Amino acid sequence: MKRLPYKVEDVVLGNQKKLAEAEDVVNKRKEEETKPSVKPNDLTPNEVKRCTGFDNLPKLLAYAMVICDGSLDRLFATSSKLTWVDEWLFYFEFKYGRTAVRMQDFEKAYRSSEYPLQKVLKQKLSLENGTRNRWPMYATYEEDAKFCGEQWDFYFDRQSGEKIVTHDATGIPLPCPSNAELQRALFSDYYGTTCAKAGVSNQLCGWMRGMPLMTGRITDSQMIKDSEVLVPQRKFSEADHSSDKPFNNVLDKGFRNTLDASTEGQRCMQPKY
Repeated sequence: MKRLPYKVEDVVLGNQKKLAEAEDVVNKRKEEETKPSVKPNDLTPNEVKRCTGFDNLPKLLAYAMVICDGSLDRLFATSSKLTWVDEWLFYFEFKYGRTAVRMQDFEKAYRSSEYPLQKVLKQKLSLENGTRNRWPMYATYEEDAKFCGEQWDFYFDRQSGEKIVTHDATGIPLPCPSNAELQRALFSDYYGTTCAKAGVSNQLCGWMRGMPLMTGRITDSQMIKDSEVLVPQRKFSEADHSSDKPFNNVLDKGFRNTLDASTEGQRCMQPKY
């Protein structure tokens, strides 16, 4: 029997050493992956504002707490290897859409791949949509009268029981499409560019509601008609036990919806020019 040119013990020890080195590499890689992408010291108000639009981190987390219905378990829950703070920062930065234009940019910034990031987006968006669907469209008359500022007494009688809501529209700029028909549908003469038109309603207490997006060419009056916003207002008013009076819609000169409001048993107020 020939003698082996090496000792079996040396081979075993060598293999164990290689395995230990490989484990160290894997552990270091895992440690790097689980490290926060953003350090707490980097989350200055200016940085948070630049990435997410929130003035500072406490305001961002306050809104996140609203989304979670006040549940700390939901706030701290994660669906990826990112920390819970990183997930919220990524979600709001993605929604804000000012700092990155491609998913590859987020992958590099948060040291993750596309699938986990997409999972985070779906999970957070599901939370936010669920909260929005649970909250009422409008504040009741009792809530509105209690929380609105006293400066409104100069313009409205807050003790009359009438529910005041203002309506307006704003433009959201969009890239100019190559199709001529789409250009014509999206181009707004008022804003002088292609855009989507969003209706916004606001009660005296500050309760705001956004309406579905319309094409930029639509008029303010047609936006109220097509969104059918006056119908849910009537239904809400009928269910509001704190006041039996209907909504009074405050509109600017661009709206022509007095007849539409009257059909739903409501009033309109417009300034005189």
